[in-house]
Amino acid sequence: MDDKYLKMRSIVDRLNADLPLHSMWDGFWIDSFRHKTLIVSCSFDRIYYANFQIIFKQVSFHDLPDSWRDTQVEEEDLLQLSTPEVFGRFYPHVSVGDRFVLVVELLHEHNGVLTRRPHFVLAKHLYLIDCSPKPHGSPLSSI
Repeated sequence: MDDKYLKMRSIVDRLNADLPLHSMWDGFWIDSFRHKTLIVSCSFDRIYYANFQIIFKQVSFHDLPDSWRDTQVEEEDLLQLSTPEVFGRFYPHVSVGDRFVLVVELLHEHNGVLTRRPHFVLAKHLYLIDCSPKPHGSPLSSI
């Protein structure tokens, strides 16, 4: 594994440690996707504010749903770092290029049956911003 992959693995691990995943009772939602920047927000109480923003930069692909609940994530970690080979099994005609393969595994219900499905983001950079009410949000993780 090269240094960039190890650094991104460290950032993913820190993001997962810093994000109180199963306390985001109001869920996760795509806040915006502009200029290759995907912003996913999450909240304890969406009416008032987002508690955290996960920012993916230099995104070339994503298949995240518009929103999801914390209960749709079985694991303790929201995000996983994967490989081009895993991504290629789901999207064989999409090139990963120089992006990292990031995965969010979600439970989906269809006709009363729960199935687990990976959702992918191909991005070069990843940040977690704590947006909880205080003077300024501070970046917790970045590459």
